[in-house]
Amino acid sequence: NTFEQKASFWEAKFRCWVDFKGCEFKGEADFRSVHCDQGFVLTKSIFHADFLFRGSNVAKKFSADGSRFERLLDLSKAKFPDFCYLEGVDAG
Repeated sequence: NTFEQKASFWEAKFRCWVDFKGCEFKGEADFRSVHCDQGFVLTKSIFHADFLFRGSNVAKKFSADGSRFERLLDLSKAKFPDFCYLEGVDAG
């Protein structure tokens, strides 16, 4: 899937697992203050603009394995009480 413009999930609450596989975000990906009761997974996705995850909370696993971030990857003040995986992340 391709997100052509800004994708805003600001203050979204996810009760299930969130899984973006092979997605392309051409505009800003705004996931600030997101709350995930389970996990948040980005697999082999591409972010051409900023990826904002500031102040978000993931109860279980956060993973961005194999994803590419061309600009800002903002994980500041995010809470990952269980696991955070950033293996194979490419920076632009």
